[in-house]
Amino acid sequence: MKDLHLFITNECHLDCPLCCNKQYDVEKIPLVTKEDIKNTRMVLLTGGEPLLEQNLVTSTVQRIRQIWRESLFEFGFEVFMRKIIVYTTGRFLNEKFLTNRENVIDGFSISPKGIEDWKNIMDAKIATNLNRYQSNRLYVFDKTAYKYYKPFLNFKYTLVEREWQKEFVPAPNSEFKRLYNLC
Repeated sequence: MKDLHLFITNECHLDCPLCCNKQYDVEKIPLVTKEDIKNTRMVLLTGGEPLLEQNLVTSTVQRIRQIWRESLFEFGFEVFMRKIIVYTTGRFLNEKFLTNRENVIDGFSISPKGIEDWKNIMDAKIATNLNRYQSNRLYVFDKTAYKYYKPFLNFKYTLVEREWQKEFVPAPNSEFKRLYNLC
């Protein structure tokens, strides 16, 4: 089974010079199908900034979980081990979203790009609620900023040091698809 990177929105509050979204035509990304979702072990919701569309994230998560439940007889209890991760800069994480019981998310891949992103993930209410999730990763592009903010980060995460890539390369053993309503 592969991981599925699911592009759900073009919307973003930033204009990063080496953003991978500038390197391809969104309309050429294949559309996701029910079979794609059934045959994945992990779905990673990405975009622009998915949390600018929090209702879309919630409805997408609910639909993915429903498809997985419907495939219980085909795949067995393994469907309950599958994960949904949301990529975000962290700026739009909020208590309401993090405590919404309809968001059956396993974790976040947080990639802060600016001071407002760092300030938001350091907020005590945000950090407390992030600790409820099993699989948080913190992607750090700016090691100097991380060294400064690290003492103030009060949630569980796995650190992943990154560098900007000039060319987008999908992760091995993964597919890149998009929702049908983007274009």
